[in-house]
Amino acid sequence: MAKGRYRRAGVIATARGASTDDRASDRAAATATGRGWFRSLRSGRFWHRVQFEDRSAIQRYLDDHPRFVHRVKWTVDLATRRKWERDPWAIRRAVRYELLERV
Repeated sequence: MAKGRYRRAGVIATARGASTDDRASDRAAATATGRGWFRSLRSGRFWHRVQFEDRSAIQRYLDDHPRFVHRVKWTVDLATRRKWERDPWAIRRAVRYELLERV
């Protein structure tokens, strides 16, 4: 596979506690801008990529990471996963951000 190309093999969901934290952060930022304490300079999304040397490395990462659920919802069959077992893997996810300035 060419460098920079990805094969989608599964989906990793956000853990329940992390989703709750995300919503609380969003509400706090909205309150701060709504009350005029801060103003938004810019906002957007970027792709965050974490690379792993093989599939077992990604599983160890998920086992220890509080932000994600620990089980992948696979979109490829077991035979394909076994074939790709020792290939490099990566997690890619969109990260939303907003840059605020104190008023």
